[in-house]
Amino acid sequence: MKAKILRTDAELFIIEQYLDELAAVADVVTTQSTDEDALALEATDAEIILTCYTAITEKVIEAAKNLKGIVKYGVGTDAIDIEAATQRGVMVINCPDYGSDTVADHAFALLIALARRIPVLDRVMQENAWAWPAAEYLGVDLSGKTIGLVGFGRIGRCIARRAEGFSMTRLATDPYVDFAIFDEYGVQSAGLDEMLERSDFVSIHCVLTPETTGLIGEAELKRMKDTAFLIDVSRGAIIDEGALIRALDENAIAGAAFDVFADEPLALGFPLLGRDNVILTPHLAWYTKEAFERVERDTLDGVRDVLSGNRPKNLKNVEVLGFLAAFFISLVLPWNPTEAREIDHAHQYKACMALAKKSPEEAFETALTWRDLGGGDAAEHCVAAALIGLGQYTDAAGRMETLAGKAKQNSSVKAGLLAHAAQAWLLADQAARAEAVLMAALKLTPEDSALFVDRAQARAALKDFKGALEDLNHAIAREDRRADAYVFRAATYRFLDKPELALADVERALALAPTHAEGLLERGILRRLRQDNDGARQDWLRVLRLAPKSRAADASRRNLEKMDVKPDEPQR
Repeated sequence: MKAKILRTDAELFIIEQYLDELAAVADVVTTQSTDEDALALEATDAEIILTCYTAITEKVIEAAKNLKGIVKYGVGTDAIDIEAATQRGVMVINCPDYGSDTVADHAFALLIALARRIPVLDRVMQENAWAWPAAEYLGVDLSGKTIGLVGFGRIGRCIARRAEGFSMTRLATDPYVDFAIFDEYGVQSAGLDEMLERSDFVSIHCVLTPETTGLIGEAELKRMKDTAFLIDVSRGAIIDEGALIRALDENAIAGAAFDVFADEPLALGFPLLGRDNVILTPHLAWYTKEAFERVERDTLDGVRDVLSGNRPKNLKNVEVLGFLAAFFISLVLPWNPTEAREIDHAHQYKACMALAKKSPEEAFETALTWRDLGGGDAAEHCVAAALIGLGQYTDAAGRMETLAGKAKQNSSVKAGLLAHAAQAWLLADQAARAEAVLMAALKLTPEDSALFVDRAQARAALKDFKGALEDLNHAIAREDRRADAYVFRAATYRFLDKPELALADVERALALAPTHAEGLLERGILRRLRQDNDGARQDWLRVLRLAPKSRAADASRRNLEKMDVKPDEPQR
């Protein structure tokens, strides 16, 4: 039976050109529904949800009992409940690389159009065929002006490069980017208030989170110059639309340009329509021939990765990998008898989902039942995985090594089982045994970057930081988008007293995976070492919000307590 892919946002025809190609391995069903209840009903048997703007809520994810992945057609994942997906072992994949320059081009085009009054001039020419100089057509130069960037990620950095070519002074505010990155681009780091007060153009490039919702409100708009312009190609809800409309009505700012809005699509009568000093485009900053081809291909690659069990290139919730590794290995382990296959699959799935929900007791009991029904080695693997959750690390490691030693297993499966055994040995504080097991795994699959990362952990535990660094360099050379490898290398550099290299690596990790709990923990440690206590506190509080039950959260709580900060204190 083919996998079911539920495709939302019917009006966008997501990867329409590749549907015939997908038909060989999946049934693609397009839904017209955006209502949560209706969507949850249609998602019941879906293995993949392919989406762009539609909200994929906890209720929808909970209803989709077979769900393996949610693939976002584009960059922003604010419409997806990532925490709910992670808790249920569901991968969330996006396409962050297809359009950074494309969106930056559009943002800068809006900026120039505002500065030079191009829409007004075009309209006059269309209506009257000519116009003579008049006050209402007077533009401003860009050279010598100051641009302020709210957010300094991929697109913000692309804008900074363009602004440099126009001889503009460049400011940016982003509490999650290290000073070394600002220096690399020749951009001045500033607080939000200072940046708003100094800038002639303010351009929004941060992601939408609870922290950034309404970030630019009435107080912030009042700090801007009355000659300044505001541009937003990120998310509409970052700006308080009511406050913005009042600011424009009162001539508190000179003008604005938007490609995004809090509620889309717009309706006739929207208060910003029909204004000479406001430019609006319909969330199409990404829409060029080249970017369209890239996002279509990247989306297809994400779908294929989920269906084939490969690690997706652009996985947002990297925390889910521990669960998925167990699940995919169990799929290729043998089971018997063949007539019990459907029962085996049902118990296998329930056991793995229980593990994903951090319920090892349920996982253990269910996996035992599955094994008794003839689940074979796959069920035994789930038993071992559950034992890790129960804290019985030595027993779990021994069972996994036994499974790996069976001659009928192929090399990649053996290596995966040995990697799981090594993780269990590490949890049991037996790093030497873990290193030996990983040496054996690398002989089976010497190109597996994940095994180098695992062995680096073992070597670091043995205080062999030079060996750990060599392994991490190998891992990154083979796969340069591994956020976990950059985080571990940052920690290793910290132990080797190379804080600048450590900061650079942890920033690379967080650029790849902004919600990486271990990455935020490590950056908090590095910030504390630099006496940046506010930055450290922000990072550790963010870990508590993103992954409250993780080991990174436990370490963050301890660090916050040392700073006399209550773990439940809201971020300032």
